[in-house]
Amino acid sequence: MNHLLRAAAALFVLFLSIINAHSAVEKIDLTQNWKFRRAGEVQWLDARVPGVVHLDLLRHGLIPDPYYGTNEDSVQWIEREDWMYETTFSLPALRDNQRFELVFDGLDTYASVFLNGEKILAADNMYRRWAVDVKPLLKAGINTLMVYFRSPMTVNEPKLSGPLPYHVTAENDANKEKVSVYTRKAPFHFGWDWGPRMVSCGIWRPVYLNTWTEARIETAQIFQDVLNDERAELRAVLSFSTDTALTYEWIIRDLSTQAILTQQTVAGNGSSILMLPFVIEQPRRWWTHNLGEPYLYRFSVELRRGNTLLDEREIRFGLRTIEVIQEKDDIGRAFYFKLNGVPVFMKGANYIPGDALLPRRSPEDFQQLLGAAKAVNMNMIRVWGGGVYEEDIFYDLCDEMGLLVWQDLMFACSMYPGDDSLFVENVRQEITYNARRLRHHPSIAIWCGNNEVDMAWHHWGWQVRHLIMPGKANKMWEAYQTLFHQLFPAVLETEDPGRTYVSTSPQSNWGKADNFNYGTMHYWGVWHGPDSFDGYRTYVGRYMNEYGFQSFPEWATIRAFSGPDDWSLDSDVMKRHQKSYIGNGQIAKFTRKYYKDATDFQDFVYKSQITQAEGMRVAITNHRVRKGHCMGTMYWQLNDCWPGPSWSGIDYYGRWKALHYSLKELYADLLIVADSDQSRLNLSIVSDRLEPVQGNVLVEIFRTDGRRVSSFLSEVNIQANSTGQYLALPLKPLLKGVKPNQVVARIRLMNESGELAHTLHYFVPARQMQLDKPEIQIQVNEEARSITVRTETLVRGLFLYSESGDCRFSDNYFDLLPGELKILQYTGDIGAAGIQFRHLD
Repeated sequence: MNHLLRAAAALFVLFLSIINAHSAVEKIDLTQNWKFRRAGEVQWLDARVPGVVHLDLLRHGLIPDPYYGTNEDSVQWIEREDWMYETTFSLPALRDNQRFELVFDGLDTYASVFLNGEKILAADNMYRRWAVDVKPLLKAGINTLMVYFRSPMTVNEPKLSGPLPYHVTAENDANKEKVSVYTRKAPFHFGWDWGPRMVSCGIWRPVYLNTWTEARIETAQIFQDVLNDERAELRAVLSFSTDTALTYEWIIRDLSTQAILTQQTVAGNGSSILMLPFVIEQPRRWWTHNLGEPYLYRFSVELRRGNTLLDEREIRFGLRTIEVIQEKDDIGRAFYFKLNGVPVFMKGANYIPGDALLPRRSPEDFQQLLGAAKAVNMNMIRVWGGGVYEEDIFYDLCDEMGLLVWQDLMFACSMYPGDDSLFVENVRQEITYNARRLRHHPSIAIWCGNNEVDMAWHHWGWQVRHLIMPGKANKMWEAYQTLFHQLFPAVLETEDPGRTYVSTSPQSNWGKADNFNYGTMHYWGVWHGPDSFDGYRTYVGRYMNEYGFQSFPEWATIRAFSGPDDWSLDSDVMKRHQKSYIGNGQIAKFTRKYYKDATDFQDFVYKSQITQAEGMRVAITNHRVRKGHCMGTMYWQLNDCWPGPSWSGIDYYGRWKALHYSLKELYADLLIVADSDQSRLNLSIVSDRLEPVQGNVLVEIFRTDGRRVSSFLSEVNIQANSTGQYLALPLKPLLKGVKPNQVVARIRLMNESGELAHTLHYFVPARQMQLDKPEIQIQVNEEARSITVRTETLVRGLFLYSESGDCRFSDNYFDLLPGELKILQYTGDIGAAGIQFRHLD
């Protein structure tokens, strides 16, 4: 009964929207009342749209949770089946001059669409928007819409025997039938070294009807031609369609003041394109959040006939200049960004889709994740090329939060059939659509053609390993050039002129030391190579676009996908959730190298996070201290698509690892970098601020029991947007004969307003430190949602947690000096067991 009432209510709203469509374009939601079934079966079950078949099957209890235990294996049959989705909707009487367009914002992937029994669409690309004129097929009363999804496996397996073996390069594809290179579906769905194989299908983005009677706006885009402190010269490029030879008026207004910026009267008949220039005096610029305000103008574009508003678009627009500098210099070739004329060191991370089952993500998930990035001082996010062109809300939030976006096109780690004319046309439409959808976002700083394809082709040994003969290899490289050197830059120059396109990242291979002087770098010598964390000190490129180290997620997350019998590195569950072929072994090797042996698996999980954070600390501090040579540090990876060990700083459930907490200091605009050898303590300071800083550096040496050994105070004058070494202090007078494993250095940068930056420095590795067992005092103020932490003995890596794992603290995994009070805010429920903790021994 409730189902019938909901359906009736939806039809009533639909009827009202049709009635109100006489004078304007209306969007009629068609995401309700769907049902699905496997092809060949007769029983229909209710479905959710947007959605995918895995989620519908899971909701009905027809499959187990694929993220729990080893259940991923038990759902692989789904990818080889065809699936059908169907809904009905009702329309009132249709008028002769009424137009209808059916729109699917996303179909994953091979979909035949039928309206009232007639095939209207054959879709083959999950990244495209599909729109069809359906007026001739609609009728008053009940209409039936059906979508038939074919298995991407059965569609593409015949291509595996084609003349050129593109598929053998898809080494991420966790199946011997490697079809991912032939299908325009998210590559990570076929498996990656941090995520499951989850080849789903479905109506993964909204579906709706557009209806109008006279004219509508087809596209509306604002381009910035001139920007200086006095004025911004802009132009709106507009297109519209109409069936009547009447006169129409275009109006562009500033929504913050309602002032009309420009207007023009035009005659229309069919499709028309026009350009309207306008000017903003004394413009306000868009900045990243750490350099200024990410100011957004709100414009409305109105199409009118007389007093009747026929259609309207709202455009948010940020005024800024963004340049990508790739100039040759004395040592190689630079790579850095200039925002509004200012060289900016980029501090960020690589982003992957937050769930392998994409429609499960909510607007709140995007808000939480990007808010977490901003909270630790990131200024750029890289949207990696094996995922998806993200939802509009992702880019809207980046605009609002002042986060720049490095935008890959969705091609990664494989060669692609650029010699297939149908494939080429398909991806041309894909890039065109997404460029038009995203080009108004000020956050997008750069387009990049692919992730690691060029580097893989020339340095990963594909031709030898897969026996690709020279003649075929030459043709495959020509296909690469067709796509990434010819087609894509041409499309983007047409659709988004002025924004930089680079064909690939990285531009240099980490196999040779001299390559670190040229362009973008993905450095994997620590994880995939022989290097220790010291490799991060030695190998610093011009722009570090990938590097990373793995850890396990928080214990509460491990409990969510496993049981007590699974809590060891050798269990089937831990092996299945570790997707890197060397993953658990590498984590264990480095954890033992840098820290004392774990007492149990839970202690190992904790120390794996401390190890990851330490590795990233070494990397980031050395990238930043070499500012000028290096102008960007983008670790792999920000987030997860399922629960398990990975390179992420934030796990699948949004829980921050030690790495992410550490970024508050490591990505701060003022960073103190301390380093020592047998004789000296060297102090450098990095400033990303655009004005000079004057202050004092205070160095204090403490014993682990809190007794002060020595102190040193020095005045410093720090230039704007700079890095430099400011102190080189002899160790002997600082330590005064105390053993290095018994002391810690606290280093603070201060001025009259208070502390500007701080860090702690240890003179020996953590494994060699002599630490007493601490007595940690924790007081909770539930009313203020705060806690106070105190100790009388040095504590390293103090991790606070609740039994549920749902309590988050404003800081965590921190070191605490004896006698120091640390006050933290918390959110979530502490629980009956109270606050628990772990620390290094």
